[in-house]
Parts: sequence; structure tokens; C-alpha cells
Amino acid sequence: MLMWGLLLSAGFAFAQVADGSMPASFSGTLKTATIIPVGKLQPVDAARLQAIDEQEGVNNRYGVLQTMNINLCEKALRSQVGTMNVWRYRLSGSGVYALGLNFSIFDIPEGAALYVYSADGKLIRGGFTSRNSKPNGGLTLADFPDDELIIEYNEPVDAAFHGGVILGSVSSAYVELSTKASNRIQINCVEGEDWQAHKRAVCLITFNDGQNSYYCTGFLVNNVNEDGTPFFLTARHCISSAAEASTLVAYFNYENSSCTADDASREQTVSGASLLASGSASDFTLVRLDEEIPQEYEPFFAGWDASDNNPQSGTCIHHPNGAPKSLAQDNDEVFSNDTPIIWEQNEGISEVDSHWEVFYDVGSDENGSSGAPLFDHNKRVVGQLHGGDNSTSLFGKFSWSWDRRAGASSQLKYWLDPDNTGVVQMDGFDSTAKPIAAFSPNDSILCLSEILMLNDQTKYAPQSWEWSISPATYSYVNGTDEHSQNPQVLFTAEGSYTISLITANDNGTDQLTRDAAVSVFAQLPVALAGLPDEMTICGRELDNYEFWAEGASDFSFEITAAEKFTTSVQGQLLTVGLTDEARQEGSFDTYVKVTGTQGACSSADSVLIHVIIPANDNIAQAIGLNLGYNGLFSNDCASIQDREPGPGTAEDPENSVWFYFEGPSSEQLTVQVDGIDSEIAVYRAATPVYLLSGSEASYLRVASASGSGLAVMPDLDLVAGGKYWLQVDGINGDEGEMSIQLLSNTIEVYPNPSTGIFHLTVASVLDGDAEMAVYNSKGQQVYAGNGLFNQQANTVDFDLSGNPAGLYYFRAMINGALMTKILVLVK
Repeated sequence: MLMWGLLLSAGFAFAQVADGSMPASFSGTLKTATIIPVGKLQPVDAARLQAIDEQEGVNNRYGVLQTMNINLCEKALRSQVGTMNVWRYRLSGSGVYALGLNFSIFDIPEGAALYVYSADGKLIRGGFTSRNSKPNGGLTLADFPDDELIIEYNEPVDAAFHGGVILGSVSSAYVELSTKASNRIQINCVEGEDWQAHKRAVCLITFNDGQNSYYCTGFLVNNVNEDGTPFFLTARHCISSAAEASTLVAYFNYENSSCTADDASREQTVSGASLLASGSASDFTLVRLDEEIPQEYEPFFAGWDASDNNPQSGTCIHHPNGAPKSLAQDNDEVFSNDTPIIWEQNEGISEVDSHWEVFYDVGSDENGSSGAPLFDHNKRVVGQLHGGDNSTSLFGKFSWSWDRRAGASSQLKYWLDPDNTGVVQMDGFDSTAKPIAAFSPNDSILCLSEILMLNDQTKYAPQSWEWSISPATYSYVNGTDEHSQNPQVLFTAEGSYTISLITANDNGTDQLTRDAAVSVFAQLPVALAGLPDEMTICGRELDNYEFWAEGASDFSFEITAAEKFTTSVQGQLLTVGLTDEARQEGSFDTYVKVTGTQGACSSADSVLIHVIIPANDNIAQAIGLNLGYNGLFSNDCASIQDREPGPGTAEDPENSVWFYFEGPSSEQLTVQVDGIDSEIAVYRAATPVYLLSGSEASYLRVASASGSGLAVMPDLDLVAGGKYWLQVDGINGDEGEMSIQLLSNTIEVYPNPSTGIFHLTVASVLDGDAEMAVYNSKGQQVYAGNGLFNQQANTVDFDLSGNPAGLYYFRAMINGALMTKILVLVK
């Protein structure tokens, strides 16, 4: 089977959604002889490209993209007109019918605008403002009908920020499109008389894949909520990626006014879409248009039938070869494909019953019709055009696309029936039919003395309003009543109020009721949202930490220990962060208080916060360790310093705590950390400054290890008396208590020399009994005894004050190992 392709021409004008303002340079205050920088596009060989398209069977390709990456604020000519900074840049092509601009970055402040116009200034497009910004951060403009144009960016001198406008690529159109009726059945011929509402759902679309530009057909589709969400359906072989969808331009009401006219206009467009779902079996892609469709386009949202019932007839509204809207009809019952469909050009295989087979009695579809809707006898969409040959057209079934595949990105149901109502048939939604009631109160919480303002937001030209409020303890004020479009209300009693609006126009009425729309209080229910009266929080979490206030319209905040925080307030939001100094000072308590006011009412709320910062969170506050057992520590709430070294294991540090110790006289040490899943490391450095230098040349990582529950670095070779640093970090953020033991088969003595009392620490790797003795310089024994040493009890005191000054020798036999130490007694 052969898939229909399509072609586009650029000899046209358009009016993309814009504010209709004029470029600042048109004020006449700039010199006309000013030379504007020119970007010259690469020449386009239209004949060669068209031959390639025909050879490859890609009949809907019409333009080729050239990468630009032009930052307008750097490359363009800058000038100033009044209070507006102006940048202008000229693009020049050769032998092309139109230029399509793709801005990779379009991020501009309020008051700024982008314009595109012809060199003679007669054709102007814009201004494109921040309202045109897209989710992907870029902006695609519909093709400009010339091979030369000027881009102008205007930004207020006092703008909130400096905008970013980068022209990523330019599409050069090498195919021209005619609006002539040809031999097709135009939508406004006799055959289209019954389709005048539904035709307004169907659009010509253009898009690019980063290298070339293409076009297809697509259409707006209704959803169960009938809320006017701009869901848009087309063929997957047209658009299959988010990047392609972001460049979509939809042309509304592109049609000739009569059967023989050639006056079709592409002036009504919207730009950009977000990919929602797609499927290859039925060849569908569902997107959501990024821009709100202007009401003057009179959009129609097509109904649909996902029941898989055979249509009794089929009508296709489409844009053949990118031409104005046309019609093709099959007056007979439509059936499913009963054999697999094998698509040419390696486009895969579609399963049995995945498509509707259509044999037209009137008209035909062509290249460019792909993605067009097939309406059944009830004027509901049952599929979109996938492809076909000279006798048969194949439409991917709406019912197949509905929920045949699981997952939001592979089905229509998730998006069109978000509440899972089970509806499988929907009529179309005509934006011109009747109003859709909508309103919002200016606040949802009020004081008794305050006036409520009801703001009507009804769509589609309402002509009358009827408001009702329950309970009836209220009155309308300031000359308004229940028939005002935006009434003002004063309540006379506390309570929760339900508000209802009935709105109408010549096409009908609609009603919206909002239960508990407004709550009225004598005293405001001010609160710090979601917080208890008292809470504990890690200091590391106080980095742009947000406190949200509720229950009033205006708020002020207070915080104790204010010198420890950086703060900012935006309306009901308080954002706090700890200062660097506070992070080094350890745990503390603070109060956060909010006072809310509304009219004459005022109320307050507060929370006590225990801020936890480990004492040795920073290297400068490292805790000293002794030989043997060092008790319990914790890395709860620990954080990471800038340029803090990593332990050299597979994980980057997340919550390190720090310790220091001196190398034992034996110059050998085993380090054990027990209690959490940890990664540990020992460093040698003179001061914390060296460890935080960011350069491993400033310190030595002696060893590292990791373990689940227990991490051990055995038999480290150290320098006696050298200063060492121990880092303990939780694996995968593990936190909790830990014990640390420094084990060495040696004896450490302090003080030494001493006037009589000596403290001896035996840091044995193994527990055991010790035979101990002390001798004077003559070899005479002055002390003898036995003791039990373990890793928790490893210190013994000797009192030699009753002996004369001099050198004494201590010896201990532990676990078969002899350890000795010289003691110096002074008087």
C-alpha cells in the first residue's frame, strides 16, 4: 500500500496569534539609511530537491532547514526608540517561495515583542509576546511569503529581565502551493453544505523534523468534559515525536469561499503543540495545541465514536496536496480490513481490524490528506487517514487507538475520557453554539466587612447573567444586582456560600454552580499550611525552604534567630535559607510566625522549629578521636560542604561527618565504623583548608572502604603523631548512629612526663588479659598486676608519685604480644 504524501507552497500571507502591535522602528525616529546586518541563506536547488522527493516517495516535503543559531541580541543591529531597545536583523534567501523561522529559544519579558516583516515594511507579522512562549522554550512561526525578511525584537529599557531570542534554524520552501480549486470537491461546494460546522475542526498543518519541513492534515477533537481543551489528532507517520509536535503550525479555515473560487487564506494559525500519545498500528498521534485558539476562528471540536460499529457511510474532510479544504465521500457501509496491511517504504504492518477501508463515490484524497478525519453517518470521527492507493483509502480506527494499547502515551482514552466515565460516543462541540458558564470570586476567604467581587469568565459571547447565592445572608452593593455581569456582594453572616451562574446567548444557556465557593469569617483562619505547632527539620533542608500561608489575602512574616537566615517574601510565600555561619554553629531552635490580614481582620499562626545540624557536619568542626572505643555518633541531618573530598568509593558523598586523630606510636592503625551502611576514608592534611582546596595535591587520601553495617580499614600505615581526618558518609543517604573504634597493638601514655599519675591506653585489635609490670632504671620491679582490656575499657592509671624521679619501663603481655613504653617521672 502507498501512503499519501503532501506538498506545501509558501506564496501566502498569514496572521499567527499575535497582539497586532507595530514594531518600534516604524515610529520614524530611526535613520532609514542604517545598514542592518544580513544573514544570507544557502542557495536552494528547488528542481534537485523536488526530484529527490519524488525518487524517495516523500510527497509532503516542501522545505529544507538551515541551522543558524543566531542570538539576535548579539548579532542584530541595536538601537533605541523612546523607552524601547530595538534589535533588527535581515535574512536573505534566493530562489525560495517562503522562509519559516524556528526560534530555539524564545524567552522574553512582559512588554517585549518580536516582529517579522518584509523589507519594504508592507507585510508585518507580530508582535509575538511572552504569551507566545512554548513549553519547550522555543517558537515556530508560520512561513513568511518572501525570500527576504527582517526580524525585529523590541524590549523595554526597564524590562524585568533581558530576553533570550535565538534563531535556531530557517526553513526554505522550494515548492509553491496554489489555492485554485482544480478538479477537487471544495468544502463549500453543494456536497459540503451539511458539513459547515464540522469543517471548522479540520486544519492544514506544517511541521519540521530538524532537517526538512512537511505538511499534513489534522483536526480538533472533543473530550468527555467538553471544556474546549485543544486536543488535536493527526497521523503518526506525519508527527511522531515531541520535537516535531513543537514545530506544528495549524491553519484554520483554509478554504475557498465557493466551488470555483481561489480565494483561500492562511491567515488564521496557531503555533506549537505538545505530544500526548501516538500509536503505529492505527497510525494516530494526539497532541495538545500550545496556544489558545482565538474565538474568531470559530473552532469546532469533532465528536467521535470509539464503539467499533461499522459506519453506514464515510466522509473525509482534508487538505489534498496542501490545497484548500476539500471533501470526499463513500455513500456505502464501511468495513474493517480483513487482512494485514503491508505498508511500503518499510513502514511496517497493520493488524487485521485496525483500519477502515473506504471506496469513495465522490471525490478522492491525495498526498497531503494524511491525518484527515473520517466522519460516520452520525458526523462522528471514526478514524484518521493513514494511506491508500488509487482505489482504496485506509483510515486508522479511532476505536483501535482508543484503548487497545495500555499507557497514557499509547491511547486516546486517557486524554479524552480522563475521569474514566466509560463514554465511547461523543457529539462534536461547536464553540459558536452556546456560552460555557465560568466565573471566579476575587477571593475564596473573606471577612464579614469585605466586599466579594464575582468575575464572569464565561466563554463564547454571553448576553445575559443570572446569579444566585446560598444561604441568603448577603446583599448586592455598589449598584450591582443578580443580573450584573460582575456583581459585588456583602455578606452579613459567617458561613460557607454556594454560588451559581446561569448565562445565555442567542444559541442557548449554560449553568455553573460552585459549592462552598466562598468562606466568610469574623476571624480569619490564618495558618502556616500543613505544619504542626512544633517540628524538627534538618539544617541541610533549609535551602530555599518554603513556608506557605493561607487564610487571608495579605501576609507578613517574622522569624526568630533571624541572623541565621536569608529570607524572601512573595505574597503568601516565605522562603528561607541558612547562612554559612549558621551551618557551622550547630543545632538551634527558631519560631516562624505569620500574620494574615484581610480588610479589617487580622490573625496569626506560628510554628516552633528544631533545626538539627550535626556538630561535626563541617570539617572545621571535626570531633577528636582517641585510641580504642569512641562511643556513639550520628550523621543524621549531615550535609556536604563545597569542594568536600569524596571517599574515593563508587558513591559521591551525601551526608558526611568528620573526625580527627593522631597517628599512634606503633604507626599502624585499624579503623572500624559500625552501625550504618557507610563509606569511610582517612586523609592526612595539616588543616581543613587543605581538605577543602578542591585539589588532591593538597592532601593525601590514605585509605577508603565501604560496608553494610560495618566498614573497616585494616592495618593503616600512619606517621606517629601525624594529624589525620576520618570521613564517614552514609551509602545511598543512610543515616543513624554509629560507633567508631581506632585499634592498634600499642600503648599510648599521657601525660608523659608526669609528676606521678600516668594514664595508659592499650588499643588492642583483640580483647584479652594483660600481665603488666613497671621497672625502674636499675631493673627493679616497682609494680606488678593483671588486667582485662577490651575495646570499650582500654585505659589504666598508674600512680608512681611515691618513687623517685627518673626513667621507668612499662611492659604488658597481651594475647601473647609484648608491648613496652618508657615513662618519665618528674618532681
